[in-house]
Amino acid sequence: MKFKFHWGWGVGIVYSTFVVIFLGILLWSTQLKFDLEDKDYYQKELSYQKQIDKIQRTQNLPEKIKIEIIDSKLVIKFPDFNGKGLTGKINFYRPSDSKLDFENSIIVNPNREMILPTSQLTQGLWKLKINFSVDGIEYYQEEALKV
Repeated sequence: MKFKFHWGWGVGIVYSTFVVIFLGILLWSTQLKFDLEDKDYYQKELSYQKQIDKIQRTQNLPEKIKIEIIDSKLVIKFPDFNGKGLTGKINFYRPSDSKLDFENSIIVNPNREMILPTSQLTQGLWKLKINFSVDGIEYYQEEALKV
């Protein structure tokens, strides 16, 4: 008996191929690693109006925060607050790998600059989340940085 290929077999092969590809993509997608920006994103969403106010205050400053890479050093220059104490933290967020995220306290020199070696940062895209306060007034700024 000779096997005869007709349109019914073709439809069956197409549907079977579709199911196999669909199951392969489904299996592949369950193996993907993805990082949420924050583990407690829901709680942060509830208090976001405070964050909006901080961002607005930062945007209203006459002098902006400047971020530069100079001679293998990350230089973050803060506005002049007439010698008032500046305190806060900078979160270094790596969108592609949360294991590389870290946080630094803001320590500025007399020129209102915070200087960090770029050797702490692997090459690629970083998001700097600068959260600081002066005399109890809080400010916030996010900047993308490509190292």
